[in-house]
Amino acid sequence: LFQVAGHRCNRYEDSFTLSIVEVYDERLTDLLAGTEIENTLGVVDNTELNILQNNSSKSSKRSTCEDEVHSQISSRSRKLEIRTSNDGETIVQGLVALKVTTMQDVLDAWKQVIRSRALRLKDQGIDRQIYEASTHLISTIKISSKNIATGCRSKGKIQFVEFAGADLVQQRSSKIKNPRTNDVLSPVGNKHDWKYANKSLVTLLDVVSAREQFERDVPYRNSTLTHLLQDALEGDCKVMMMVCVDSNPISSQESASALRFASKMKRVDIGKATKHSIPR
Repeated sequence: LFQVAGHRCNRYEDSFTLSIVEVYDERLTDLLAGTEIENTLGVVDNTELNILQNNSSKSSKRSTCEDEVHSQISSRSRKLEIRTSNDGETIVQGLVALKVTTMQDVLDAWKQVIRSRALRLKDQGIDRQIYEASTHLISTIKISSKNIATGCRSKGKIQFVEFAGADLVQQRSSKIKNPRTNDVLSPVGNKHDWKYANKSLVTLLDVVSAREQFERDVPYRNSTLTHLLQDALEGDCKVMMMVCVDSNPISSQESASALRFASKMKRVDIGKATKHSIPR
């Protein structure tokens, strides 16, 4: 991505911002907030600033300077809210976005995020491996481009999502006492004997099933995770999904359900990716 921007720098002006959020137990956490790199490169996204200004009273006057806003609002106390911008994009209000220009900037930010989270979990006495297995990570790179010759602008974003572990539990009403192989490989969902232990994955399965069957009402807002990923599950975008499975027989149910989920996702008609131009 950064190489492409370098190759066409004579024709386009490209800028990039990076944000990293964590979803744990339906709660949002800004992983860049409080890091050292936030103090040097961190800003509040322009889209989020516009929403803050639009929601304020007409008599109030807010400075549009990103540095002033950043100094007035503590990164630790900033409230995160999922909103829909004026152009229909799903954004997180109050989220820290880093201006990055190279892949090294991204790697440096990621290292600080991992270090900061490890220290936070250690201070709270939480087992890191158990916590990470139940956590969803969403890294977003937003791109803004300007054609130097025409002045036309366009924008886009790439999201890298790491879902929590797809561990399964039996429903309380399950009739399976001593599961046989055929029963263990049965479908997963609220209407079956097995379901995902992670509530966000349960909702994600409901959303994918609704999209697969072209239902009018899709329960995006039933979960923080699906609400955040609404742009990636509908409209004009491209989605690539990688599924991790285990050949160990003890994990056969999880592996079968993961492959079945991937098959459902493949049948979802998302649409054709198009160019998003910014009005002058």
